[in-house]
Amino acid sequence: MTIREIIEKHHKYIRWFFYGDPKANPPNDGLTIEETINAIESELSSLVLDKWKIKSLIQEAWNAGDKNSQDKFGDFLDRAAEAICQSVEHEVMPTIVCLCGSTRFSDAFQKAQLKKTLQGEIVLTIGCNMKSDTEIFGHLPESELTRIKTELNELHKRKIDLADYILVLNVGGYIGESTKSEIDYANKHGKRIEYLESVKEK
Repeated sequence: MTIREIIEKHHKYIRWFFYGDPKANPPNDGLTIEETINAIESELSSLVLDKWKIKSLIQEAWNAGDKNSQDKFGDFLDRAAEAICQSVEHEVMPTIVCLCGSTRFSDAFQKAQLKKTLQGEIVLTIGCNMKSDTEIFGHLPESELTRIKTELNELHKRKIDLADYILVLNVGGYIGESTKSEIDYANKHGKRIEYLESVKEK
């Protein structure tokens, strides 16, 4: 069943509510507006919209209509369905979190990645660990290691750009210089910042 069909299913009461006589009784088989919205919400529950959002979208769709239109209810249904579809597309996009912290806390990264993934979030995390991946980085000269670390730091900032918020894995209260720069970057770009452990006010 399409969103338009779900709304149309409840058309008798919606029609009465929006342009019927407010003093007249609703259709005999009609529900109250609250019950109607609840019914629509239930049928749209898989689309992650709450009843107040649905009610607002339906009201806005009606207000935007041409009151002189010969098919104002059909037009209304189309507008309401389109508005709800657009809202659903926005609402169902999972939250994106970027994990930040010292790579020495690899266990914390793994646990946070699993926890956030199970919560339905998209997790952006470190791609490699220069401290533990010695088979990859151990033989490189210091200058090359510095270059790679700089590039990885910049890459992580691009992940912050994509994220809705960052989660700082400040195990034992530790926040290194690289992580501090990521926090500053997130702040400057209006990202929400959360911490694994509570941070003491300075």
